[in-house]
Amino acid sequence: MSKKKIKILVHKTINSRIQRGYLIAVSHGYANNYLLPQRIASIATDTIIQQFYQNEQIQKQKNVAELNKFNTTKQLFEKIHKFTLKRRVDLDYRFFGSIGPTNITKTILHRTNIRIDKKQTQLPQIRKIGRYIGTIQSFNNLTVDLVIQVLPINNI
Repeated sequence: MSKKKIKILVHKTINSRIQRGYLIAVSHGYANNYLLPQRIASIATDTIIQQFYQNEQIQKQKNVAELNKFNTTKQLFEKIHKFTLKRRVDLDYRFFGSIGPTNITKTILHRTNIRIDKKQTQLPQIRKIGRYIGTIQSFNNLTVDLVIQVLPINNI
């Protein structure tokens, strides 16, 4: 007596042997009690398999487009090299408040017309005049280094 197995399409990686996108045959109990309710897999019909691989193709195209966009942005930032901000300062060359990711993203948008999410920027604490190095993290943890220069405004 052979046990009946059903074919399923795995949506999430379970372990090193069962990874996302695999088409495997498992017992009814394992599929109905664990894989299907947890939404780890779905029953493999022709339309579901075709739809899954179409979504994979679309995702790959989006990743390639995003990588190209990131590379052009990186080249542009390397060409510009630094972003300059001006602030009013006191006698100790400190200014009121600090410069944060929002200020940097607005400066980048103003100078390059590239919109960057403030969550992607990582900056040191900027409270004095000087040069600082920040990073922009994007697309699979690729980073671009930014040089941020803060200059005083003359009070004449």
